[in-house]
Amino acid sequence: MGLKGKLGYHEIADLFNMVETTRKSGILRIICGVHRARLFFEWGELIRAESNRFSSKLGEILVLHGVVTADEVQEALSMQHAQEGERKLGTILADEFEVSEEEVQAALATQFKAIVSDVLQWPGGSFEFDSVLPQGASDKFSLSASDFLLEVGIETGVLSTKVPG
Repeated sequence: MGLKGKLGYHEIADLFNMVETTRKSGILRIICGVHRARLFFEWGELIRAESNRFSSKLGEILVLHGVVTADEVQEALSMQHAQEGERKLGTILADEFEVSEEEVQAALATQFKAIVSDVLQWPGGSFEFDSVLPQGASDKFSLSASDFLLEVGIETGVLSTKVPG
């Protein structure tokens, strides 16, 4: 059984901090009205972020920044599909298309930050943390939640986490 509760404004940041400092692995699901987000953590590091409010994908970000072409992204996606999703797109682009790990990391950070920044603006909602990380969710790229929160100017230490039982 995972951790569940209600969140007020800014308590989402506290939750991120708790997951990182306790080095938890799993999926944090946050719901606020019609908005949904899933944040994947491995040993406290954010490894994947999804939201129904954010549609830019890793490949699109890399194309936008001129790192790869749309055709290369399509080829990498075809390879990923043929391998039944065993490798993440960023890993394929780094391994097969000579995209540097730094470029993949920067694009993922852009994607994660856009999603997390949006989620941090939600007025609260409900959350569920499931400590089971689905197979294939892990990748070699990650983002420190606390570094990100400091970067956007949120100090979690002064906030209180109130998780109803």
